[in-house]
Amino acid sequence: MLAPLAAGLASPAIAQAAWPNRPVRVIVGFPPGGSLDVMTRLATEVLSRRFGQNFIVETRSGASGNIGAEAVARATPDGYTIGTISMHNVVINPMLFKTLPFDAEKDFAWISAMWDLPNVVAVPAQHVPAQNLQ
Repeated sequence: MLAPLAAGLASPAIAQAAWPNRPVRVIVGFPPGGSLDVMTRLATEVLSRRFGQNFIVETRSGASGNIGAEAVARATPDGYTIGTISMHNVVINPMLFKTLPFDAEKDFAWISAMWDLPNVVAVPAQHVPAQNLQ
């Protein structure tokens, strides 16, 4: 499931030198214990084994993920700061916030999809006989 991420990070542009030759900071813009945090921690375990270097999760939560996304956008572009950014930050937040501290089209290089984590509509099973939205 996380193999595409490891493969994406091993692209020739990043792998020119012996990358990584020091720990890589992985910024998450949502609180610990949430789905993005948990999946990022699983991914960093895989990446650490794959590349033989520590991938360290750094939580920068707040403002619907905008604080973490801004930290990634403003990081030194040396390949040692990456982030797991929710599509929420680039699709929904522009409609919710007058201004954002980043431009999703200009400030990020999208290097890999990590997983497909769909949201669903649910109802209490005991009270509603519905099985779909029809």
